[in-house]
Amino acid sequence: MSPIAQILLAIACLGDLVLAHSYSGSSAFLFEDSSVTRESITHQSMTRRYLDLVPPRATHHEQRNPELRLRSRATPTAVDHAVLILDLDKTCLWGNDGNDLGIAMQWMEKPESTVRQLYKRIISPCVRPAFDEMMIKSKDLHTVIYTRRPQVLEYRSCFRDLTVAVKYKEEWHHDGQIYFPSTVKDASEIMSTYCGPQLLEEEENDVKKALERLLAARDAIQAELGLLEPPPVVVTAEQKDIDCTLKTLNIASDNAVLFDDNKALLSDPKVVCVDPFDAMPESMSKEVLSFMDEHLPVRELEEDLVEYLLEAKPDERSLEMDPRTDQLRWRIPKMSYGPLGWRIPDFEQNSPKDAGVMSPVTPFSQESSGLDLRANHECRQYANLKAAAERAVELRKASSA
Repeated sequence: MSPIAQILLAIACLGDLVLAHSYSGSSAFLFEDSSVTRESITHQSMTRRYLDLVPPRATHHEQRNPELRLRSRATPTAVDHAVLILDLDKTCLWGNDGNDLGIAMQWMEKPESTVRQLYKRIISPCVRPAFDEMMIKSKDLHTVIYTRRPQVLEYRSCFRDLTVAVKYKEEWHHDGQIYFPSTVKDASEIMSTYCGPQLLEEEENDVKKALERLLAARDAIQAELGLLEPPPVVVTAEQKDIDCTLKTLNIASDNAVLFDDNKALLSDPKVVCVDPFDAMPESMSKEVLSFMDEHLPVRELEEDLVEYLLEAKPDERSLEMDPRTDQLRWRIPKMSYGPLGWRIPDFEQNSPKDAGVMSPVTPFSQESSGLDLRANHECRQYANLKAAAERAVELRKASSA
């Protein structure tokens, strides 16, 4: 039995244990001359509660068919489809593009695989629970990354006093935004389609590194959510337009939700504003600091890189002076309390006239689980156990329907 199942079972059976205990004294005659003991009643009650709370494992057919398994997780009242739209910086990713930790890795010519490992460690612990909740509320769930990174569209050169409007494959550009499809594998593939103004060799490398960090974030979210293929990535330099973006992606926009830390989007009914992810749970912070100390100790940083990192805004600096040693060290603020989960709005059933054209659902990984509570994600440690129990019951009813 998994740890979370044990916790849920213990809570659910607490009342039964108390009830069984109350059968002492005047009620003891109920167990006399009977093969039914107090212990057997308690055991039967616990077994019944366990079956109610813990959904069955996926069948062999469901394991071989991820889309069937995805649909089976929705409740009977789930809407036909929904769209999970994720902002990156300070929403899904810690800080502003990892507060330059990725840039520091690239500056010091660390392998791209190491940069990708870093990004997997700085994903908000609130992303997966939000995904799980939306999976329950919808039969088909689309996932899209929508980020505002002007530098990806309008590259400001550090080597020349000019701004370059980058240009890639024609069909990727719409309404001033770039749409990178799920089929894009790496930054080299994107750069092979470059057809904008000529870049210096140093500028081309700079642009490529920015794309590498963008795709590292995309792939980290894919791994976090257990998707079989990466979600499409939409990059804009202006205010976000959800309806226009989803229309270009050929996805119906009803029941679409953008999670974003930008308070300027509060008036948009399709936006859920979240607290900026600018501090980590303690265990997560320790893991990232350990990773940085192992792969890029501060003592190895070049002087120019140190100067660059210290020029960041005070709340976005990834370096600080250790008061005990008067030496620089990596800086990752810790949360003073557990991360607050994202609010998931209620959806309305899609009407046929507004259904639109649906693109194929983002496949769900066979290795992913709606109740996969990971030890290094403290958001789950602060979960409301009663809500988790209710969700488990819904999952079981949906899968047995």
